[in-house]
Amino acid sequence: MKPRYLLGLLMFLSSVSYGQTKHFVKQTASGAGTGLGSWANAAGAAQLQGIIAGAASGDTVWVAMGVYHPTTYPAGFTGGTTTRDYAFALTNGVAVYGGFAGNETYLSQRNVSLYVTSLSGDIGVAGVITDNCYHVIATYNVTTTAILDGFKIDSGYANGGASISDGGQTFSQSEGAGICDMKSQPTLANCTFVANQATSEGGAIYFNNCNALPITNCTFTTNTAGGNGGAISKETSSPITFTNCSFTGNQTTVAAGTTGGGAIYSASGSNDVITNCTFTNNKSANAYGGALFYNGTSTLTMSHCMFTQNNAGTYGAGLADIGGTSFTVSNCNFNNNAALYGGGIYSNGGSSTYAYDTLANNTATSTTGAGGGGFYVDGTNPIISHCWFDANVTNGGNGAGQYDNGSASPTDSNTVFQANIAKGTTSNGGGYYHTGGTGFFVNDVFVDNACAVNGGAYYNNSSQPVENCTFYNNTAGTGDHGGGYYDVGGSGIKFYNNILWNNAPDNFYSLGAAGSMKLKYNNFPEAASYPVGGSVVGNIHQTPPFYNTGSYVGADGKWATLDDGLHLTTAADSGGVDAVPPSGTNGSYGWPGDDIVGTYRADPGKDSADMGAYEDGIIPLPLSLVQFTAVPASEGGAIDLSWSVTAGGAVTRFQVTRSTDGIIFQTIASELADPNQDTYQYVDNTAPDGVLYYRLVMTYAGGTTGYSAVLEVTRTSLAASVQIRPNLVEQRSTTLYVGGVKQAGQVMIHAVDLMGRTWINHPITLTLGDNYTLLDLGDMPRGVYYLVITGANGWRRVLPFEKE
Repeated sequence: MKPRYLLGLLMFLSSVSYGQTKHFVKQTASGAGTGLGSWANAAGAAQLQGIIAGAASGDTVWVAMGVYHPTTYPAGFTGGTTTRDYAFALTNGVAVYGGFAGNETYLSQRNVSLYVTSLSGDIGVAGVITDNCYHVIATYNVTTTAILDGFKIDSGYANGGASISDGGQTFSQSEGAGICDMKSQPTLANCTFVANQATSEGGAIYFNNCNALPITNCTFTTNTAGGNGGAISKETSSPITFTNCSFTGNQTTVAAGTTGGGAIYSASGSNDVITNCTFTNNKSANAYGGALFYNGTSTLTMSHCMFTQNNAGTYGAGLADIGGTSFTVSNCNFNNNAALYGGGIYSNGGSSTYAYDTLANNTATSTTGAGGGGFYVDGTNPIISHCWFDANVTNGGNGAGQYDNGSASPTDSNTVFQANIAKGTTSNGGGYYHTGGTGFFVNDVFVDNACAVNGGAYYNNSSQPVENCTFYNNTAGTGDHGGGYYDVGGSGIKFYNNILWNNAPDNFYSLGAAGSMKLKYNNFPEAASYPVGGSVVGNIHQTPPFYNTGSYVGADGKWATLDDGLHLTTAADSGGVDAVPPSGTNGSYGWPGDDIVGTYRADPGKDSADMGAYEDGIIPLPLSLVQFTAVPASEGGAIDLSWSVTAGGAVTRFQVTRSTDGIIFQTIASELADPNQDTYQYVDNTAPDGVLYYRLVMTYAGGTTGYSAVLEVTRTSLAASVQIRPNLVEQRSTTLYVGGVKQAGQVMIHAVDLMGRTWINHPITLTLGDNYTLLDLGDMPRGVYYLVITGANGWRRVLPFEKE
C-alpha cells in the first residue's frame, strides 16, 4: 500500500506544481477579460500585475505589444506612499513573455523586435521624467524561476530622497530606475532598457545581495546614474552571468571619488561571467571605468567581448579594477577608447589573466607622466599572453602600449606591440614603459613603435628580465636613445636571447653599471654600445635573416602564425639562428619552452635554440609549389584533403595539421613522401563539427620545413534536417524526424522545460538517410519545452515544442 500512496502523492504534487496555465494580456480586455484560455479572453493592461501575482508556479503570462504601466506597490516592499512608488514585481516559477502581436498560438511565433512590449515608468505627464515611477520593476526574494523575457523597460526615474523597505533592509529610492532587485535571482532575457535615470546607483538596474542572476540577449541604451553604474550597479555579493548583451551610450555623471562604471559597476563579492557582449560609447565622468568598473574583491571571467569608443574621466575607459579583483579576460577587443590613464584597461590589485585580447587605437589623454594608451598596470601582477597592442597613443604620458607603475610586476609573453606612439615632448616608451617591480617579458615582438624621448619600443627602470624577444624598426626621439631598448640603469638588467635590428637612433642603450649587467646571447649591431664586464657574453652583431620584413603578419594576415615575416629563414648558424646554447646559460630562466607561434624550442637532442621570438628557421613554401584543398566529404561528415607537390624528391615527409581556432594546430596524419608521386589524399574522419583550419607541413631533405597556406572549411552537420512533427503535441507522443543523416551512430535526446528540468533523457541510433523516431512524452504536463539532440564530434540541435 505504501508505494501506491506515495505514487498518488507525487501525482498530486505534480498537478499542483506544473499546471502551466497560459495567461493572456492585451492593452484592452476582451471577451471574458480573465486572461484565461486564449487571446480572445485577454485581460487588460491594468490587470497585468495582478495576473503575474496570481499565476501559479509553472504558469506563463503572454503580453501583447503596447505600453504597460505599474499600477500597484511591489510585493515584498513597504513604505510606498505615492504612485511613484508603484512598480511591477515578478513571481517565482512564473515566466512572463512579451513580443506578441496578440494572435499567436506558439511561443516561437512571437517577434520581440517587431511587436515591442514596453514596461514604462512614465505614469504622469508624458515625456516629463520628474513624475515617473522610481522603479519600473522591483523584485524581492525571487529565484531564477521568475522569468522576464521580451520586454522594453524604460522611463524609470529613481531620484527619491525617501526610502522604502524590503522588510529587513532599507534602501533609497534613488537606485535602480528600471529594476530594483533585492535578495533575488530572476532570469532576464530579450529585454531592452532605455533612458532610465537614477540620481544615485544603477540607471537601469540596481542589484543588492542577489545570487546567480542570468541576463541574456538584453540591450541597455542611454541609461544614466548620478553615482555608480550608468546601466547596472551591483552591491553586496550579486554575481551575474551576462550573455549576448549590448551596452550603448550609458553614463555616470558623478564628478569625483572612487566611483564610475558607465555601463556596469560591481562592488566586492560579485563573481561575474560576461560572454559575447558589446560596450559602445559608454562614459564615466571624472572617475573609473567608462564601460566596466570593478571595485573590491571579486572575480570576473570575460570572453569574446567588444569595447569601442568608451570614455573615462580618469582611469580605464574600457575596463577598470581596483582593490583585489581577479580577472580572466580572453578573446576581447578594446578599440578606440580614451581615458586620462589607461585608455583601454586600468588594473590596480588582484591577480588577473589576459589572453588573446586586442588593444588597438586607444588613447591616454594625460599630457605628462603616467599614460598607458592600451593598458595601465598599477601595483599589480597580471599575466598577459598572446595579446596584441596596436596603434595605441599617449598624448604626452609614457607607455603608449603598456604602462607599468610602482611595484607592478606583469608577465608579458607571446605578445605583439606594434605601431604604438608616445607623443609629447617628454614621453618615453612607445611600446612599453616599466618602472618599479619585476615580472618578465618573453617571446614578444616590438615593431614600428615610437616615442618622443627614450625607448621607442621599451623603456626600463628595473631588473625585469627580457628574454627571446624581437625588436624591429622602432624609433626613439632625435638625439635620444634606445630605439629598441632603453635602460635607465637603476637595477641591473637581465637581457637574454633577443634580436634588436633596424631601430633608431640606436638599437640598445643602457646607463647601467657593467658589473650589474646580464646581457647574454643577443643580436644587435652596436658592438660598443654597452659597458664591458659583468655577465656580458655570447652577443653577436650579424644581420638577422628575416623572412619578409615587408609583411610582418604574412599572407594569412595574422600575428603569431608560421608565415610571420620576422621568422628567421635559414638553418645556417648566422644572424641568431641556432645561436643560443642549452638551458642554464641565462641564469635560472633557460630557453622558453615554446616560441610565439607554439613551436617547441628544446626538441630531444637539440643543442641550440634561435634568438628572438621565433624558432626553427621557418621557410614558408611559395604557394606556386603546392596545391592543397580541404572540402567536406559527400557522406559521413568527414573532410577530404588533397595536395600536389612539384618539388619532386626534395620532400621527405608530409604532416596534416588541424586547428579549431586558426592558432594552435595539432598533427592528425603523417606520411612519408614517394619520389615518384606528386599527388596525395587524406580523409579526416575525426573532424569535429564547426569551422576548422587545416595546414600542410612538409619536411625537405636537409631538415628544413615548408608550410602551406591555412585553409578554412566548415564541417557539414551530422544531419541536414531535424524536425518535430507536430511541434504542438496534444497526445502522449510525437515524431522526431532526422533527415539526410551523413554519419550513422548514436545521439542523445533530452527534453528540458523552461525551469531547466529534464523530462526525457535517452539515446537513439540513427542510420544513413532519413530517420523517424516516435518520442513518448508520457505524462509530461502542458507547457513549452526544448528538445536537445547531441551527437558525436560536437553536433547539436535544439528544437522548441509545446505540449498541450
